Amino acid sequence: MFTRRYLCLLLLLLPVVATGADAVYQEDFEGQSAVRWRGGEVVADAVQGKVLSITAAERERGRWLADPIPVQPGTSYRFSYKVRGVKLDGRLQWAVRCGERAVSFESTNFAGDTDWQSGQVHFATLDGEDRIGLLCIVNGPGGALVDDLQIIEAPDAFLPPAEFRPRALVYDGSAAAVYQVSPAARIYAESRPADAPQADSVVVTAVRGEYASLQLVLRGKQAAEVSASLNGLDGPGVIAVDDIAVFAVRDIDLPPAALTSPYAVAGPNPDPLEADGTLSLTPANNSAFLIRVHISEDLPAGQYTGTIHLDGIGVEVPLALNVADIVLGRDRLLPSMAHVRLPRNLAGEQLEQLQSALSAEVYSHGCYEDWALVRALADVEWVRQQGDDVVIDFAAFDQAMASALSQGAGKISIPPLGLRRRVRQAGGPGTRLNEWLGLEPLSPQFNAVFPKYCEKMAAHLREKGWLDKAFMYLWDEPNLKEIASYKQLLELAKAGAPELKQAVAGGATPCPELYGLVDIWCVNLRQSVMKPSLLSTIRERQALGEEVGAYGNNRYALDNPTAYMRLWGWTLAMYGLEHTGWWSVLVYGRGDPWDIPASPDRAGTRPGSGNLLYPDPDDITQVWPSLRWEAMRDGVEDWGLIRMLADTLKQQADALGIGETYDSAIVLASILAPVVWGNTELQFNPDAELIEDVRESIIKEIGSAADGPAALIYIVPAADGFMAKVYLEPGAKLAVNGTPAQVRDSTVGLPEGSDCVRFTVTGPGGQREIVRFVPGNI
Repeated sequence: MFTRRYLCLLLLLLPVVATGADAVYQEDFEGQSAVRWRGGEVVADAVQGKVLSITAAERERGRWLADPIPVQPGTSYRFSYKVRGVKLDGRLQWAVRCGERAVSFESTNFAGDTDWQSGQVHFATLDGEDRIGLLCIVNGPGGALVDDLQIIEAPDAFLPPAEFRPRALVYDGSAAAVYQVSPAARIYAESRPADAPQADSVVVTAVRGEYASLQLVLRGKQAAEVSASLNGLDGPGVIAVDDIAVFAVRDIDLPPAALTSPYAVAGPNPDPLEADGTLSLTPANNSAFLIRVHISEDLPAGQYTGTIHLDGIGVEVPLALNVADIVLGRDRLLPSMAHVRLPRNLAGEQLEQLQSALSAEVYSHGCYEDWALVRALADVEWVRQQGDDVVIDFAAFDQAMASALSQGAGKISIPPLGLRRRVRQAGGPGTRLNEWLGLEPLSPQFNAVFPKYCEKMAAHLREKGWLDKAFMYLWDEPNLKEIASYKQLLELAKAGAPELKQAVAGGATPCPELYGLVDIWCVNLRQSVMKPSLLSTIRERQALGEEVGAYGNNRYALDNPTAYMRLWGWTLAMYGLEHTGWWSVLVYGRGDPWDIPASPDRAGTRPGSGNLLYPDPDDITQVWPSLRWEAMRDGVEDWGLIRMLADTLKQQADALGIGETYDSAIVLASILAPVVWGNTELQFNPDAELIEDVRESIIKEIGSAADGPAALIYIVPAADGFMAKVYLEPGAKLAVNGTPAQVRDSTVGLPEGSDCVRFTVTGPGGQREIVRFVPGNI
């Protein structure tokens, strides 16, 4: 396990402060600046004193912050800074270069004038390189102020682990040792297994309506070819073999120059999943199978058993799947918008087969593939202008919509898309509006036709019963200069179809100029810390009935721990956010996912970015999932469980008569603090087994809430460590790790050094157990 600071209750992660003596590089810009800045100047700021001012015109402008900085080769570092946007419409980007190679990219989105905020960049230097360069880039018009720059050696916790922590050792023979490992763990071939408890079988806890997964890691002792199978599970019901998938975990090669994460490991990285593949065991090396079981909503609760057959080494591993009596219906999955761009060289039956394979992956993972409809209508003249009116042929539209919904789509983004496109202008990058039906956007004739299009579209959707499944998305991430025209277009759309939902995503949202016109917001949490002011705005919009979600495209990076992808659903649940988006699940034509580029040359280009699936190397009509993709799906389901836990905690608070003073954000943040406490890359615990432990405790608490006395228990910081806040129904008694305990002023002390505490509550209504993890001891 890894040591972490407990700052979740503030919903912030403050940077770790080092002394000047610890710093490899330090510059606070107070008084005279010693930094060798090229292209900016030190200016006075009313709040911060002397700071460095960075400005740009219409184009991206980057400057080196200092002469090459001496570092130790092969060492992990943390660069920290403070930054404030000054009429900046774009991003402030940091690039760390080691020799000729970029070793890290980070960026923060800005919209106008912003408060000071802290940021961090983690990087590892390359072997043989003892200098780094620090590059700052302003991307977009405006400027920024930076201060308190510092580089120190990073804690060892940010280095790739030399060993992995199994959940259990389930077999140890002459050919291999077999371990049960969390599906959110990435097990490298040469990693050593930590000591693990021995078990007679693999044990998995799940709920009805989800996909339960596990990894079996085989540590070879002799060479062998091994395949795996699981021929169904028996219990109160039957889980058929058709509901079970077995994948061999394959590797993708990451060259050193492609790495951007402090956790990164160069060379083979486990990620692609081959269905029914065979593993080649070699001595003292690890190979893994991922096993996925679909549990239907109507499957009876109880224990299901079966046997995992490892052919080639003659090993049979018993499996016990404990299905709790909790239903995680599709309405409890985190709604996710996913982009898939199909190859242009396919047509006919091959294209249909690939679309079907992609849809099966996307929809079974809780996503709705909103771009499928637009792609299907791209070459169909289904809408045309007729004077100041519009004529719509809904035959093609209905066929595409029905196909998407039948395959499992939850919501669909309806045309138009493509009203806006980026262009290169004399002053730098800009945007312009495209013609639509031959009409210039916001021209008098366009303004007459566009509302009628929206009106007819909404009327048809209402008639088909699809209005609640549809929304309009004018274009992606409008910037500040576009807000005025974006608002005009929304006003036109709402004038024609007030009931048709309008969605907008980007770092400039929620945007006051668009209040009353937007029904669905998607906030960019790419790198910024969630501030109380933003959280307050989100709550205000939600109170008005608007949906607020978030996206963070840095989550794709293949060189981050797989747990980072898994915990995205946890992060959004902690902040009360209602949906998310992935800019891409698989984009054909934007690089080969099997060939990770060795030299990323711009911020945002990270290994695995935009590709959570892999084209089947032998069949162009099929795709392979990945460890990251499966972890994302697990997080989509975890989001639903955490929302159910939040409902359960609120019911307990109401039953105890403290509902009016109960702060759900504080309590939920406390429970999740051992594994996630913010939205950026280093605000999570990469210990995948701990994630499984916390998840199991959530399932048990939801299931047992009605079986015993009302109780609300959570961990809070104390002067000398941590304590528990405890509220019990009258007459109930409490035991902590089996020892009777007295509640005084709604608090109870914790056993010293405990990282997992079991609270047993006994009362007239029975007995229940609540498990809490202590963040400071993890």
